[in-house]
Amino acid sequence: RLPARGPAVVLANPQFASTGATANPAKGQPAQAASARSVDAATLTFAPLPGAETEGRDLKPLLPGAVLLTGAAATESALKALRAPRVLHLATHGFFLADAAGTRVRSENPLLRSGLALAGANAKASGAEDGLLTGLEAAGSTCGAPNSSCCRRARRASARSTMATACTACAGRSGWPGRARRS
Repeated sequence: RLPARGPAVVLANPQFASTGATANPAKGQPAQAASARSVDAATLTFAPLPGAETEGRDLKPLLPGAVLLTGAAATESALKALRAPRVLHLATHGFFLADAAGTRVRSENPLLRSGLALAGANAKASGAEDGLLTGLEAAGSTCGAPNSSCCRRARRASARSTMATACTACAGRSGWPGRARRS
């Protein structure tokens, strides 16, 4: 039996530079968030996505009862709090960090090296989170996002497969028999 579905959610055009409380493990950030990051995540920065907010605003009326999260409201915490939305549309940057030759990174979980950029990602601060939702975090969530698509830049097989694995694992826990797809 499938669980009850929540309303559709459209998350678009996160304000990557927005900040909340500084993400700092010594000041109360959850230990999992501090440790669930690649050693290379600190180097990531993201530019605004032209048209992403318009995309979200145009899509919302097509999904009756949809919740629209944009700008500073398009946070990692908001995404993690979702419980099996009927539809989840994300208009943001994804990332995949390539392995650096000859470094200890090769033994790092690939789900820590891929993810989504959300509000506060450039500042690495978004409330108690850092604005980066890794594949590992997505795999452990209950958002129920069975279908994923990605922009041309993110269509490298390794990036697609790790995030698709995370989204499919997430979808399985939410009871949605979905699959990841490329747009």
